[in-house]
Amino acid sequence: MRWFEFVRGWSARSLIDPAAPPGRSLGPGAGACPPGSYKMSSRQQECFSCPENSVAEEEGSIMCVCKEDHFRTPLDLPSAACTRPPSPPRDLSFSLSQSTLVLEWSPPSDSGGRVDLSYTVSCQRCGLRQCEPCGASVGFVPQQGGLTDRTVSVVNLLPNSNYTFTVEALNGVSELLPNKRFYAQVNVSTSLPGEYLQVLRWSQTGSQLKHDSINTGT
Repeated sequence: MRWFEFVRGWSARSLIDPAAPPGRSLGPGAGACPPGSYKMSSRQQECFSCPENSVAEEEGSIMCVCKEDHFRTPLDLPSAACTRPPSPPRDLSFSLSQSTLVLEWSPPSDSGGRVDLSYTVSCQRCGLRQCEPCGASVGFVPQQGGLTDRTVSVVNLLPNSNYTFTVEALNGVSELLPNKRFYAQVNVSTSLPGEYLQVLRWSQTGSQLKHDSINTGT
């Protein structure tokens, strides 16, 4: 008999998880699993230790729940470790040739414990009072989202304009923590042709903010 349950980002596919690691034997007449371990059915004869970044605080738990800001996807088994979104991309840099900006970056220092890492680049054009999405006025090569390579070209930048480019690192559980984003940013102010291009560059991680300013010819 198969049953399904969805709790904090995981789905139990069956009563017995064949991928679960060997656990402690309960022995004849033994009762429920102690805190820090679980078994998904009373018919199981073993308790399994909680996977990494998960806890079972009560005796007799049928699963281990993820710690704060850690998650399982609906496809992860109960035996899988709980994971978190990645940290921001590192070492964001750029090169400029006429109206094309090439962005490059290094992987996050922390992948969140997952291998399904990707990147999304966003663009805003800023006026004196507010910023708006660039929309169709700029293009992204090869694409704007779902990037696995750590570079993208932004084409058709306008002179005498202010832009903000954001590179965000994502993995399979990022959408389960929607109120936190992990990204690096580059602010670009383009001058008229033949003048200087002023670039303000910074990366943001939580409350930490780093920036520097450079000038480069167009």
